[in-house]
Amino acid sequence: TQYETEPIGLLHFHHGMKRQQQRQRHQQRNAKRIWNHISKQSPKFAVQSQCIHQFAFDTRIRNPLCALERYDLSARTDDHDNNHNRTPQNLPKRHFYEETTLPPQHRSRNAHYRHSGYDRGHLAAAANPRKLPLVGDTDVEQAWLDTFTLLNISPQIPSFNSGVWLALEILVRKLLLEEQQPFDAQGNPLTAIIITGPVWLPSEVVTHSDNANSKPCFRYDYRGIGTLPSLVAIPTHFYKVIAVVEDERIRKLAAFCIPHTDAISTTAQQAASATEASLEHFLVRLSDLEAVTGL
Repeated sequence: TQYETEPIGLLHFHHGMKRQQQRQRHQQRNAKRIWNHISKQSPKFAVQSQCIHQFAFDTRIRNPLCALERYDLSARTDDHDNNHNRTPQNLPKRHFYEETTLPPQHRSRNAHYRHSGYDRGHLAAAANPRKLPLVGDTDVEQAWLDTFTLLNISPQIPSFNSGVWLALEILVRKLLLEEQQPFDAQGNPLTAIIITGPVWLPSEVVTHSDNANSKPCFRYDYRGIGTLPSLVAIPTHFYKVIAVVEDERIRKLAAFCIPHTDAISTTAQQAASATEASLEHFLVRLSDLEAVTGL
């Protein structure tokens, strides 16, 4: 009868809806599974070390996006004397190591730098954990070793690395140590934040000769090291931002951006005596730096 056939049709309809919902859920699970895989392999990769560092890495250009360091400017000085007096000879032999949590085809590798003519340049300086007051009971040896991950390394021209870049590292430590305060258990903690990274800026303005009213274009020109298709991009500039933070408020801040060139003549001896005056022409507005880095 008609009555007998209607429930059968409804039953089929509900079964059809159930199968459709199951297919949708299955597709959603597959999509989520694929997205999770993609996100793990996404161009931006972030990792926090066991100590004071955080690194963000771009697997497309095999360069750090930035390296972040944190130091305690209100720490007890005597708690860190033994660490700060340690010389490189007291520490293990340095060893640049690859980030094995990244697939081999996405990571920066020591082979990229071999015979390239470029140094493995630190973003977070290796000397900082030995010379700046560490947070809490941070292990100075582990903090020092963390700076040798290739997540913290960009290609640098040797004379730049040992010259003006070293001068900036020395100046940053000097400025932050001048901000250090005696430990006060009742006072607000004073924290130093250092953020460092590479930048790629255009090399020239290109105008359209056939249209005087058109807006200019900009040409990027930079090199890469390695073997195709696995290349490490060579930055055109490097930046460093330092901030002194008290009670979650920035008390002092400075941002530097330096062209990556061997034309800036600074010897290691000159770097060791770096002053604010010698590097002040590399100061930039933080808003401009945020615009070009996207951070």
